[in-house]
Amino acid sequence: MGNVIDTIETGDLESTAYHINANSFSWKFENFRSLKPGTGKCIKSNKIDLEINGKMEKWQVVLYPDGYCERVKGYFSLWVKKLSDIERNVSLCCEIYNSESKLIVKKWTYDTLALETVLGWTTFCKRSVIEEDEAILRDRIFRIDITVAFYNAKKNAHESLEDYDTDRVKRSTGVCKSLKSLLVSEAFSDVTIVAGGEEFKVHKAILSARSEVFHQLLELRSRLKNSYKLTIDDFSKEAVREIIRFIYAGEMGNVSFEVACELFYAADKYQLKLLKKASSKILANNLNQDNVLRVLSLADRHISIKLKDSCLRYMTSNAVEIQKQKEWNDLLKKDPKLANTVVEAFAAKKETRDKVLRGTI
Repeated sequence: MGNVIDTIETGDLESTAYHINANSFSWKFENFRSLKPGTGKCIKSNKIDLEINGKMEKWQVVLYPDGYCERVKGYFSLWVKKLSDIERNVSLCCEIYNSESKLIVKKWTYDTLALETVLGWTTFCKRSVIEEDEAILRDRIFRIDITVAFYNAKKNAHESLEDYDTDRVKRSTGVCKSLKSLLVSEAFSDVTIVAGGEEFKVHKAILSARSEVFHQLLELRSRLKNSYKLTIDDFSKEAVREIIRFIYAGEMGNVSFEVACELFYAADKYQLKLLKKASSKILANNLNQDNVLRVLSLADRHISIKLKDSCLRYMTSNAVEIQKQKEWNDLLKKDPKLANTVVEAFAAKKETRDKVLRGTI
């Protein structure tokens, strides 16, 4: 087993609106059975130098073969980490192949990355998917092919000049409006969600289609007598109302910070990825000295690396005030591992500031 990235292939693509710089490389593992460092322990590749717009930037691939944490034990967690301080629009494609070059699993994602953030998946694939492949069992060899592409918007570009399907947007909006109308009218509803004394008339098919957790829950309850009623007692009625609204219409109202915290937790519980992303943006945009430690703990518990990074950047800019908070002492006692992550961020910020003062960077 090595941690060295093989040859890197680069290429530039031009479109009407974007200049795209793509970089492809492979990471090969030669003894899969020994690839068991334990849950929460990662394997890092060598640092990769990628040329972007004539400048060299360092990147790194991070793999957790036994899962990033106990909650995702048994999964491959896989990310590429940006080590520079330049914001980038990035897309990522990862593919796992066996020794016969047979594709085992492939995923694609994209995002805008800020300072030292990562892009990838907490649950890239189940470890068993790789373990059960005949060629990997025989040869113990597999490789990860990775393509990282950087998008730079051109001046004077407009989406109408691209292959932009405005009709698709209209269709999606129309579907959302129809589903929202169905929710409001309660027509053909076949299940009632009860929360905080309030009842919400909803539809099993829509809940099941939008959330695998709801699908399993409703399937299980279909065998019970009161299968038409589902009680949710771990969230407020305001939060449940917004969860249902988002499931049907893909939108949220003007929610409070407290409700946004509930929605972030609920989105993780019910596997509503877009709701989790939307609520995390609300939390990141409303950080202050009184709530940042709470949001940091939420982000850590529910595995949102981007929100966690936002908290750490806010805290390093307000280190003195943060360390005066009672919650800071509580964090030191209750979660020393997370507190140590904050201390490391403080130290890194101080080191960077000292280098600037010395004129070494």
